[in-house]
Amino acid sequence: MASNNNNINQTSSTEPPCVLHAGPLIVSEEIKLFDTESWTRVRKAFHIRKSKPNWNLSKYSAVCSCLPDSFSCVDGYHTTCYKNFTAISESFQLHKSLSTSSLLLRSLVDHPVTDPGGKFPHTCIFCGRAQIQRRGQLPELLGCCDNHEAEENIKQAAQVLHDQEMMAKVGSVDFIARQVRYHHSCRKQYINKSDRKRKIVKTECAINSPESMQPQKNKDHVFNKIKEHIDSHIIMQENPEILTSLYELYRTCLSK
Repeated sequence: MASNNNNINQTSSTEPPCVLHAGPLIVSEEIKLFDTESWTRVRKAFHIRKSKPNWNLSKYSAVCSCLPDSFSCVDGYHTTCYKNFTAISESFQLHKSLSTSSLLLRSLVDHPVTDPGGKFPHTCIFCGRAQIQRRGQLPELLGCCDNHEAEENIKQAAQVLHDQEMMAKVGSVDFIARQVRYHHSCRKQYINKSDRKRKIVKTECAINSPESMQPQKNKDHVFNKIKEHIDSHIIMQENPEILTSLYELYRTCLSK
C-alpha cells in the first residue's frame, strides 16, 4: 500500500501518479502532492504551451491533453517533471519582458525615414529638428539646398572638422536631387565653425614653417656673437666698453 503522507513512491501504483510525465519513468524520485500554488503554476504553463503553434507535436502534448482542470488529493508530480513543465512559464515571461524592452528601446531611437523617392527626412541635417525658435525670434522653418556651391561648402566643412557622422551621412549624396534640408542658421554656424578651425590650422602651420623660424634663428646667431664679444674682449681682455657700442654691434650683426 502507498504511504498516507505527501510523498508517494513511483513504484507503488500500476499507473504513474506523476501527471506531468513526458518521458521514461523516473523511479528514483518520490511523488509530491499538489497544493494550490504549485497547481496554479502548472495551469499557467499548460495555457502557455497550448497557445504555441503546433503544440500538439511537442513531447508535452499528451500531458496537456490529459491534465485535469483541478487537482485531487491523489494527483502528484516528480520534482524534475514539475520543473521541466513549468519552466515554459518562466521562459515566456522573460521573453515577453525582453520583447517589451526591445520595443521600448526601438521607440526611443530616431530612425531616419525616406520616402519612396529616396528623399532625405524632413529634418535639419545639422540639428535633427524640423523647426527651431531662438529667443526673441520667429520660428525658423527648413530650407532645401538649391545650389551645388552650398553642398560643397558643407562637405568641405565636415572634412575640416573631421565630422565623421556628417561625412557618413552626406558624403556621396546629391543635395539637390535628394532634397537635403537644413536651417540656414544651423548651416551658417557649421560653416563658421569650420572657418575658425581652418584659421587655427593655418596659423599653426605658419608658426611651424621654416620661413617663420628663420628670424628666430638670426636672433639666436646675433646673441651668440654678442656673447662671444663680451666674453673674449670685455671679460677676458678687461677692455671696458659702453653699452651703445654693444648696441651698434648688435645692429650690425643683425643686418648681415
